[in-house]
Amino acid sequence: MTILIVFYVVVIFFGVRLLFTLPLMVFGQKKTRTAMKKSWQLTKKMQWWPIIWRLFLLAVFVAAVLTAFYLSVWIAAALGFVAWKISSIDFGNC
Repeated sequence: MTILIVFYVVVIFFGVRLLFTLPLMVFGQKKTRTAMKKSWQLTKKMQWWPIIWRLFLLAVFVAAVLTAFYLSVWIAAALGFVAWKISSIDFGNC
């Protein structure tokens, strides 16, 4: 468990430090290594807690949206199954 926590901390550290690499490559038309160095410089003196807090809020928002989507799909499937079962009942002899 400790190794997993250390792994996550290292991944978050490098993820935040290299956060601007892709935008610099796409919009700044820089090479990969140059964009990584520039991203590292841009995030050198940044405060970490606001970034981590925003990433956490983004993760919570995405989780909530996905949960709502999957819950609606599950409810629709359940209602479809019930409708299918009801439509197969023969009420002629009642």
